[in-house]
Amino acid sequence: MRNRNLRKIISTCTTFVCWLLLSAAVQKGFGGNPHETTPPGEPCPTCPLAIGLEEFRQAAGGSVIPVLIEFNEPSGLMHQMSAEHAGRSMRFKELTDHGGALLGRHQAFLESLPGRGVRALLRESEARQVDGSLRHIQYHLTYLMNGLVAFVARDDVARLRALPEVHRVFELRPVRLLLNTAIDYSLGMETNISDRRLAVYGPSPQWSPAGSLGHPETPVATPPANGFAGEGMIIAVIDSGVDWRHPMFGGTGLTTPTPPASGQTNAVNPNQKVIYYYALSSPGNPTDDFGHGTLVTSCAAGYQVDGNTPPNPGYGTGENGTGIGPTPGGVVLHGMAPQARVMEYKVCGPADACAGDIPLALEDAASPYTLVGSTTSGNVTNTFIPKPVADVINLSLGDTSGDPTSATSVMANNAALAGSIVVAAAGNSGPTNNTIGAPGAATLTIAPAASFDPGSLSTSDLLASNQITNDTRQPGSFGPPPVIGANSTSLQPDPGGRQAMELFPAFGGGPIPQGSLSAYYVFVDETTGNTVPLSVSNRIALVKLPSTTSTFAQDANQVAPFGPAVILLITSVQTATALSVAGNIPTYTIGPDDANYLISQMAGPVTNGTISSLPMRVNEFASLNLFQPGMAGFSSRGPLGNPNAKYRVVKPDVTAPGVNILGAATPTGLPDATVGIADPSGYARASGTSFATPITSGTMALVRERLRAMGLDSTNVSATHYRSTRFNVVTIARALLMNSASNLRSGLGVPEGGDTNSSASIIDFGAGHINVDGALHNNAIMTAPTWLLNNLEFTALTNDPPPPSALDSAGDLQVYLPSASFGAVPIVGINGTLVLTQQVVLRDITSGGGSGTYNLSFQNNSNANLPGFQLAFVSSNGAPISSVTVPPGGQATFNVQVTANGNMITNDPTEFQWFVTATPNVSTQRMRMPFYYRAVAPILQNVIAPVQAPLLVHGSSGGGAGGCALDTNSDYTIVWTYTVPNGGPLPVGFRVQEASYSTNIFFDDASTPLVGGANANWSGDQFWSSQVDPNTMHMAYWVPDTENSQDDSLVMVNNLPVPPGGATLSFFTSQDLEETFDYGYVEVSTNGGASFITVASYTYDFIGTRIVDLTPFAGKSIKIRFHFTNDLTNGTQDPYETGWYIENIAITSDNFHTIAEPGPAATSLAVSGRTNGTYIYRVAGLFPANPSIAPGPYSNTECVTETIGILRFVSVSELANGHVLLNCLGPAFASVRILGTTDFHTWTDLGARTVSNLGTFQFEDATAPGFAYRLYRLVTP
Repeated sequence: MRNRNLRKIISTCTTFVCWLLLSAAVQKGFGGNPHETTPPGEPCPTCPLAIGLEEFRQAAGGSVIPVLIEFNEPSGLMHQMSAEHAGRSMRFKELTDHGGALLGRHQAFLESLPGRGVRALLRESEARQVDGSLRHIQYHLTYLMNGLVAFVARDDVARLRALPEVHRVFELRPVRLLLNTAIDYSLGMETNISDRRLAVYGPSPQWSPAGSLGHPETPVATPPANGFAGEGMIIAVIDSGVDWRHPMFGGTGLTTPTPPASGQTNAVNPNQKVIYYYALSSPGNPTDDFGHGTLVTSCAAGYQVDGNTPPNPGYGTGENGTGIGPTPGGVVLHGMAPQARVMEYKVCGPADACAGDIPLALEDAASPYTLVGSTTSGNVTNTFIPKPVADVINLSLGDTSGDPTSATSVMANNAALAGSIVVAAAGNSGPTNNTIGAPGAATLTIAPAASFDPGSLSTSDLLASNQITNDTRQPGSFGPPPVIGANSTSLQPDPGGRQAMELFPAFGGGPIPQGSLSAYYVFVDETTGNTVPLSVSNRIALVKLPSTTSTFAQDANQVAPFGPAVILLITSVQTATALSVAGNIPTYTIGPDDANYLISQMAGPVTNGTISSLPMRVNEFASLNLFQPGMAGFSSRGPLGNPNAKYRVVKPDVTAPGVNILGAATPTGLPDATVGIADPSGYARASGTSFATPITSGTMALVRERLRAMGLDSTNVSATHYRSTRFNVVTIARALLMNSASNLRSGLGVPEGGDTNSSASIIDFGAGHINVDGALHNNAIMTAPTWLLNNLEFTALTNDPPPPSALDSAGDLQVYLPSASFGAVPIVGINGTLVLTQQVVLRDITSGGGSGTYNLSFQNNSNANLPGFQLAFVSSNGAPISSVTVPPGGQATFNVQVTANGNMITNDPTEFQWFVTATPNVSTQRMRMPFYYRAVAPILQNVIAPVQAPLLVHGSSGGGAGGCALDTNSDYTIVWTYTVPNGGPLPVGFRVQEASYSTNIFFDDASTPLVGGANANWSGDQFWSSQVDPNTMHMAYWVPDTENSQDDSLVMVNNLPVPPGGATLSFFTSQDLEETFDYGYVEVSTNGGASFITVASYTYDFIGTRIVDLTPFAGKSIKIRFHFTNDLTNGTQDPYETGWYIENIAITSDNFHTIAEPGPAATSLAVSGRTNGTYIYRVAGLFPANPSIAPGPYSNTECVTETIGILRFVSVSELANGHVLLNCLGPAFASVRILGTTDFHTWTDLGARTVSNLGTFQFEDATAPGFAYRLYRLVTP
């Protein structure tokens, strides 16, 4: 066995992928002339990744990779922390002098590398800025991190890591980018929207710019009475740029003042809304050639626009060709913090040209200075230029790794430590669990998930038969014009018919005329190449999509030319994007369940062109009173199971609207039809956690504005406690946001289940849906101390003795989070209980407004009320409590105590989720905090399964049906052996389990080969194949553990019904995986494979049978998935592991339970007292596992059939002399007569025998040779 370091640092950064759901269709490469120009608004397909890269690549003669090198010497931030610890201030010049010294050492380091066997090239680029200048950018980091971005020959990376100046090396991968009712929905829980607005924005809301001479975009400087709108706040948006000319940013089109470019010290007439613009990537239009950043920024900080907003001639087309201005349908729009100012960072672009862009943008946003490079005679000089510091940083981008130790996660943590609130999207990889991305996975970031809001989706209603009377419904006929507007909304629903069926807008379709449309619907079958029926004209087309690969654009545009009133595409996809529908036909997706219902309401056999019997209505928006809340299917879910995360932190943090979000669009750049969000009308809709994120960022700007008004914040970079003061605000603001969140709410603001029962779990929505009103008015916060890990999640000081008091001996930093996780606790199957506690701190953030007595309670979210799991509140000395008292301006602490009984928690894993609530006696400002506890089976290293021999039966001989031994007196012995593996532990005992039934409902011995990863039972990824397991010499399904970042699944082809009584999955496995970094998961889907949940996870080495309880899925149809993942460093730092072999996969319905736990010397167990029936047995070794003992893998099964008092033949055999020997069973001591016949009519009495005390007897028929055959029967007197 191998000895491995369990705290290994993953020194790479996983591949970033686009979380904007439009992403996958367009990718453009970089290369060629760095100064090549392109038409305005078009992305540059040939811009270089870095100056000199191609020459360096050729000189290196092999693979070259981008890396971020972090050095040992403290960064400016850590230098600032050191000064704070010493009680002194750090002036701006001291900070920049420190940065300048670091730059000098960076240069010396780079110059030294050739002589040290490392081929490296500092990343440098030239990016066109908004003022037309060409900025020379060197990717040095000096404030949040002491490091630089470089390209390194892959063969030299190991030598680079070994250099004494180098702290760690992150491998970077290419990064790509991932309202109307959404804001109102998020403001609070008041029934009336006007009351929500009043609570947040005050009686005189400031949603429009104040304006000034020559600057109509100038924000309001001071907040109104009793309200907040982001006045004085700065939000940094790291995205694809922003089109500041848009009215939502106070723009007047082409005459709008230009933002000051980063590093400008003498900008003329600079923009007053977008106060800083840094283009790290300028592949085309320097504003926003993709559209993502413009929509994101408008959600966070857009001014109010409506139908009366003046058009701007020459700037886009707008709604009617006069220029962008009025909104679609006159709808009122504004961002969450309309008065906030914006710092915009244009990164990455549509192409993969952003190695290091995100870390450098984070560095710049949180820093009080920017590095401006200038070139003289080929030499580059960097100058430190003062700049604004971001109060909030928005990152609507990320990867799918969930790695809290990746480069972007570490930089996000450091930005938060520096005092900026960092909000990073959770990701768009849901609804599968464990899909949170990075940097959203970072401990100090706020990662929003995405929900619906009343404007997210449309609805449809089935109408009564007499509501539309002018449609003859003749086959092949055109329909009459549909009923629209108020005439449509007044139509009566079908009694008992489905109402408010959810429809999801396809981006690229048009709006519903006047908000409502009613018509008959027509079934369109695109699955068999049918032509589109003429009968769709003026009717609603219900389209069954082809099974072949086609895009939604192709599907919709096959129908659109025939003039349907509405197109409904049948699919479970909620966000159909990247399409432009001909004729601007309103187009939606409808779920299969509702679609099948509509088809079932059609008369006769339903074929292509069938017209419905009843009409239906399509509503543009769900009404507030009918809206049913829900999580977006695409929204990434927790828990945070990355090997570097280990479930230590609750993610996502909160939820905000992210479906069908309407906001500002740039008129130039990539249009919706080519996966951008540009639109000449000036407005666009899109979905993703990308848009839940800026709504949350705007909220954080409002909350920070409140805290700054309270005197808790600092903007003086030279103040003694500048950094710690700002980080304290980061902590308080996050807690205010999460403590006030609620369950998903109805359109009328009512939380689900009275805010107790929730359809969403904590790993779905974090602390809950944001409640801006609560965040702005709560006077206390509730947090839990958590450790930010040194050398993993940040880098602590190494030369500042004594260390700051917040650091422990390992350099870990204590921070306070408004959520708590107990992590993965090895308790499943343990023979005993485990008690764990987590401290919670209640803190008054005012001078008494948050003081008083708080009553404490638990609110179950998932499984926290199961037997074997107990929650309690205890004081610091362990005494039970039910309330705490917070003094004015002070705090109170209590502990959450969890007692888990391993004997009663049998599912591996079992997730327990709950809220702790604190309700003050004197107000209604209840707070709540999410908790997570993951019960898992302990990892027992180097243990195997016992081998069970056939049962030793004392009351019979021979076997019975099904290979089971026969017994007649309930007296038999279970026998096993256990061979200790080399270096393995001795068992401390054994666990013997018995079942009275075990029925196979699925079995696969893996003997049918996987061809191309698939056979009749399974469909797998490319790495799955059939190989001989070297430990059993049998054919097995196998996935190797040899590549980097493997993510390989083997999925059951057919759905399998689980009996109502439950079932057990078992499989034999030989497993050799790198401990805590490479994992095999067993996952279950209950929706045909659309999403999976993890039911077991394995790492390290193991040979034996795995047992997985499927009882939670009783009565459901399931699919099993074997899912393998590994980390990013296989093959470079780690030995190649063998991988994962799986065979003898069985799903059985059984009732195994423990009957005995004999000691370590036991090799047998006597069984007696069983009644007639069949019994099955299995044995497992018991091994030490904190806090008690845990079972290892179970043995093979053996069985016995008990036949007490039953007359029966065991065997009939012919002897050498021709006699027939009968071996029989019967009641002990009974007299039995043996009868024989040769004609089935006449029975001859052959003799009698007395049954032995063991229930057995024999009879030898000496007359048998005289007959060709003879039949026998047994009778008792």
